[in-house]
Amino acid sequence: MTKQQLLVSTNGISGETLSVRTPNRESRLERKETKLLKNKRLSSAEKRAEALGVLVERINRQTLYDMYYGYCGICGERVSLRKYTLDHIVPLSRGGEHSYANIQPSHRWCNSWKADKLPEEIEGLRPPKGRRRKQPYRNRAPVVARI
Repeated sequence: MTKQQLLVSTNGISGETLSVRTPNRESRLERKETKLLKNKRLSSAEKRAEALGVLVERINRQTLYDMYYGYCGICGERVSLRKYTLDHIVPLSRGGEHSYANIQPSHRWCNSWKADKLPEEIEGLRPPKGRRRKQPYRNRAPVVARI
């Protein structure tokens, strides 16, 4: 096979047109596409969903945030775009899929509180307000060194 292949196509109006196609460029593009597919980084949720054999859809965080107008799907309060976590409405461990229809944004502590419960199981319950902070060290008794 030559380096360049000459293709002749006929056009009804202008007669014949010649176009040159290089197979090397096409093969480079194909190799690049397969390399990108191999190197695709999956999130932990996508890996778990693939292992369970359920539907896996790539999720764009900005799109999901806009779908819920910036509110947590569990407690209903505002959530930061940079700090929210993806919550599976029906958990992956219970047969839920990783798609826009089954994911909602949530605070990290709300998502931890919900764990692997279904929406029916948390109905009427509210997650604790805010994060629980440890007691500051100043309230503890001082340590006295023995001599």
